[in-house]
Amino acid sequence: MKKWLFNGVLYGLAYGTLLLYATTLQAQISQTVLQKNYRVNKGMSVAIDNRYGTVDVLTNNGNELKVTVTIVTKAATQTKAQAVFDNISINVDDRIALNPANPIKFTTQIGKIPNNVDFEVKYKVEIPMYLNINISQKYGAVYMANHSGESNINIAYGTFVGKALTNAKNILILAYSDGGLEQWGGQDLTLKYSKLRLGTANTLNCLLSYSKCEIEEVQEVLGNIRYSELKLGKVGSLRGTSAYSGVQIKQLLKILALEAKYNSALSVTEINSGFELVELLLQYTNSQLNFASGSGYEFDVVLKYGSLGGNTSQWKFNQKIVQDYTSTYKGVFGNGKAQLKIDAKYGNIKIEQR
Repeated sequence: MKKWLFNGVLYGLAYGTLLLYATTLQAQISQTVLQKNYRVNKGMSVAIDNRYGTVDVLTNNGNELKVTVTIVTKAATQTKAQAVFDNISINVDDRIALNPANPIKFTTQIGKIPNNVDFEVKYKVEIPMYLNINISQKYGAVYMANHSGESNINIAYGTFVGKALTNAKNILILAYSDGGLEQWGGQDLTLKYSKLRLGTANTLNCLLSYSKCEIEEVQEVLGNIRYSELKLGKVGSLRGTSAYSGVQIKQLLKILALEAKYNSALSVTEINSGFELVELLLQYTNSQLNFASGSGYEFDVVLKYGSLGGNTSQWKFNQKIVQDYTSTYKGVFGNGKAQLKIDAKYGNIKIEQR
């Protein structure tokens, strides 16, 4: 493990260069830059562990990793500004010659900082498209360009902005953060007290706690949703559980299998005529389902302390029992072999046929 302190000394390295300098602007702003370069290949990775700043990841088609760290301070006096540099260091672990499978790791370490001083630790990371990257960022932002390698991103109290991150092994964890992402190839997505806007995705294991997530188009979602809002545009299938939350879908293509309790809303604007299964186990949840023209399905609906509304005039009943507190409806609509199964307690169901 190598520890580089910002003391204004120029070091010559066999596998890279480290440039340290400090300048003063009006005795209030100082900057220090650390720069290292490495030749890399597939199977290698870089890890960034930063606080109070930004990580900006740029990608290219080459075979070189370049990391530049800039530290910016703003203080009333040069003495206070210099105290920031004296108490910030970047640890570099680049023992790749011993084991190329180990990541090239950069860790920001922050000691005691004077009061009434602003500072940022800013990473610029230039990597090949294929290079795997792990980022842990607290109190700051992460920006990522298009990337096909594995991305493991963990952000707390910050912001995430990404383009197309297409690797199937990607992992994203946001806590108390806000994010926007064009394309996500990974499976694991965890939000805690956060917001995320996502363009397109393939298969997601989605864990939401006290969060909001909007996805324009996704093939499959396995969701565990608590005290959150999930809004999906076009989705192939959604399976999972939801409690004290809201789930809204614009277009469902194949499968909706959801257990929901105490939800504020569960609605599907359009269920595709070629859908396969809608299976709902509901408690204290109202739901609205809108089936596209040409739909056909077998239905099995049991309601306790709830009512069935909407347009079901063309349902053909094999069994229809309406009692004081329990209603049972079984039969078929149209010619399809899809399945509609609902077991609901303390909630109303509205079904529309287009």
